[in-house]
Amino acid sequence: MNKFLKSTARPLTEVVTATIPPQEILAEMTSTSTVAPTIFPFIQPVHPIFLQTKTAQGLASAFVGAALFLTCQQIYMHLKWYTNPAEQRWIIRILFIVPIYALHSLVSLLFFNNENYYIYFFTIRDCYEAFVIYSFLSLCYEYLGGEGNIMSEIRGKPIK
Repeated sequence: MNKFLKSTARPLTEVVTATIPPQEILAEMTSTSTVAPTIFPFIQPVHPIFLQTKTAQGLASAFVGAALFLTCQQIYMHLKWYTNPAEQRWIIRILFIVPIYALHSLVSLLFFNNENYYIYFFTIRDCYEAFVIYSFLSLCYEYLGGEGNIMSEIRGKPIK
């Protein structure tokens, strides 16, 4: 217990005044103990949140590595057996969203408290997200047969 805050039973009519020398207050504030000084109860020791720990960064790095390995393997397989270029080109573009998002998430975690860098990674991710949506819609459009087949269905004419 702190030597400055010892509790003693006193009658309510007695006024207690205490003065603490500034050197002792300074010594208590700069002590290396893990307990917060009791003369200032609002000061609490700061514990980092889980996202700021090395454990979180290690787990994130492991999962990002696994995602990169599996996605690069899929992209390699599409390029190795490039039998349908019209569709596979779009599929490869869509598959590239996994490494982009994984690396963005890892870098965001590593620079968790530094918002100056986050805006650059956020911009790159959003631009690529828009490109992937375009690629997905283009793939759907080509898969349906282009404008001629879609317009035929809308007008009620049979598809040849």
